[in-house]
Amino acid sequence: MLTVDLHLCGGRDLKHIMALPSLWSRPIGNCQTSVASPPPVGPVGPVRNKDIFAVFDLTSLTTVLTVLATAVMAASAAVQGARQEFDPFGATVLAIVAAVGGGTLRDLLMGTTPVFWLQDMTYLATAVPIGLATYFLAGKLQQGGGRRLRLLLYLDAIGLALFTLVGTKAALAIELSAVSAVVLGCITGVAGGMFRDVLCGLQPSVLKRDLYATISLVGGTIYLIGLSYASDAVSLMVAFVFMISFRSVVVYRSDHSGV
Repeated sequence: MLTVDLHLCGGRDLKHIMALPSLWSRPIGNCQTSVASPPPVGPVGPVRNKDIFAVFDLTSLTTVLTVLATAVMAASAAVQGARQEFDPFGATVLAIVAAVGGGTLRDLLMGTTPVFWLQDMTYLATAVPIGLATYFLAGKLQQGGGRRLRLLLYLDAIGLALFTLVGTKAALAIELSAVSAVVLGCITGVAGGMFRDVLCGLQPSVLKRDLYATISLVGGTIYLIGLSYASDAVSLMVAFVFMISFRSVVVYRSDHSGV
C-alpha cells in the first residue's frame, strides 16, 4: 500500500500522482513515499499485534495449568505410594504415570505425537522431584487417622480440576465440538488417577459412587458455557472453583460418614 505525505507534495494533485504507477517505486518530486509492510499472515489470515499477544497469553496459561496439574497429580501419587509402602523408585514411577498419564491418553486420542511430555521435558522435571519430596514428607505423617488419605483425596481433587480444564482447552484448540471437548477434558482429568489406582491394586475412584467423573464433565461444561459470557480466565476460574468445591464436599462427607 502506497503512503504519500501530502504536506510535502508541494500542492500536487493526489489523483494525478496515483495515476502514475511508474512513479510509485521512486520519489515523486519533493514528496516522501513509503510502502507499508503487510501484516504477518497466520494460519487463519493476517495476525495483528493483539492477536499475537492473545496467542502468547493462551499458550502461557495452558502451560502453567499443565505444570501445576502435573505437580499436583505427582504429589497425590507419591502419597498413595507412601500409603502402599512403595520404595522411592516405585513411588517416583507412580508419580510419573499419574502426572502424565491423562495428558498422554489425550494426545493419543487427538493424534498429537510425540506426546506433550516427550516434546517438553519440563513436565518430567516437575513430576520427579515433586513426587520424591512428597513421598518422604508423606512418610513422616503419622499412620492411622486417615491423614494421608485425606491429603491424597484433596490433592487428587485439585489435579482432577486442573487436568479437566487443560484437556478441554486442548480439544478447543484443534476445533473439536463442544461435546468432544467436554469428554476429552474428562478423560484427561480422570485417567492419571485411574492409572495410579490400578498400579496400586485399588479400585479406581472413577468407578465408585463419588461423582468423580461427573464433577469433571460438569466442570468442563461450565467452562464452555462461561466462554459465551465471560473471558477465558474468568471461565477457567469459575469452573475450577466449582470442581474443587464440589469434590471437596464429596470427600468431606465420605470421610465423616465412614465410607
